[in-house]
Amino acid sequence: LFRSQTSKLPPAHLLASPSAHLLTMGKRAAAKATVSPSKAKAARKEETPVRKEETPAPAPVADEQTEQCKPVLELIEQASSLSDSCREMLTAMSPFCLRGSKDARHDYQHRMAEVLKKVVSGVEAERSAAIEAGEAAVEEVAKQQKEAADTVATAQEAADAARSDRDERQKALKEAEEAATKAAEALNEAKERVGSLDTERAKAAAEKGEYEELIAETWDALKEGKMQGQKWRVRDRNIGTVLEMIEKLGLDVSLKGALPVALKTKPSERGVFAAKAVTFTEELLSKHVATLGAQLDAFEGEASSRAQAVIDAETALKDAEELKSKRQDEFISAENVLLEKDEALTAAKKAEKAFVPKEKEAATSLQLAKDSLAEVKALIAKFNELLEGPQVLPELQADVSEAAPVAAEEAPVAEAAA
Repeated sequence: LFRSQTSKLPPAHLLASPSAHLLTMGKRAAAKATVSPSKAKAARKEETPVRKEETPAPAPVADEQTEQCKPVLELIEQASSLSDSCREMLTAMSPFCLRGSKDARHDYQHRMAEVLKKVVSGVEAERSAAIEAGEAAVEEVAKQQKEAADTVATAQEAADAARSDRDERQKALKEAEEAATKAAEALNEAKERVGSLDTERAKAAAEKGEYEELIAETWDALKEGKMQGQKWRVRDRNIGTVLEMIEKLGLDVSLKGALPVALKTKPSERGVFAAKAVTFTEELLSKHVATLGAQLDAFEGEASSRAQAVIDAETALKDAEELKSKRQDEFISAENVLLEKDEALTAAKKAEKAFVPKEKEAATSLQLAKDSLAEVKALIAKFNELLEGPQVLPELQADVSEAAPVAAEEAPVAEAAA
């Protein structure tokens, strides 16, 4: 379309050098005024060097105008809505459509200027939209960062609560383990007491017999003074045996010193203190024998009691082991929950950290969009200066005005305006 339409535009040498075209056209008119074709041919031959010399003269003007239009050309290049053919047409026509002052331009130039204004406005709108999108992206990242921070805080609270619960469960488990250990020790002691019952019974019976024999065979003879005279050696040995036996019962120090003297003295010659020492010792021996007899009588009941103690200890140990197992399960469960919470906290912190580069990226993109808009506005400012334009030579304005009407009717202009 662009090629078919642009074929109707003035030749490129007219747009590039309108003043040269006017000069050339003037000399051709003069040639047609001659009568003789041969003279006209000679005249054209004579004019040819003049045309070659004068045609390149306005080129610096076009180059200067093109240089001045660089901001416009850059804006056209940045217009993403333009097709390649339309961008090519606007790039080619812009330097000529912005020539001259605003009031001196042809209607085609004004129409093309309006098209360019729409294109420039579109570029500015794109850059503004990019800033809005960048600001929205920054806000979205900030929002997501806050949500991530809230997630971290929530995960931290959950992890702290799980750790506290785990610690409590661990403490309870330790207490249950200690209780189970004590219950096991108590059971062992109860079993040992059951096992030692027969030994204790035999020991008590032997001890009772020993003291009964002491009383019957030794003590009574010493108490009644039957070992006097030549039997003094036997008497002294028996007194030592008695002292040794009653020392096991907790013999008083004063009694230990008084008793041998009392037993060496005839009963009728004993003083009050000596008599009391003998009486006290006899009562002590009799009481101990009676205690041993009571123990022997109680051993049947003791056997039942100790057997029951074993049963009770076994029950207590079973309960303690069950409680220990329960506390272990609770601790393991709490430990697993803590592990999950710690993993969730780690993931939340990682997600929060991931927003740091996103934040920088969004901020950078926004700044680039702002810089781009600033650059575009600077280009637009130069474009607006070109819209007003300085006064130019009348012949330059006439050249463009003569070439413009044909192209103004074509479709690429409509495409650019759209």
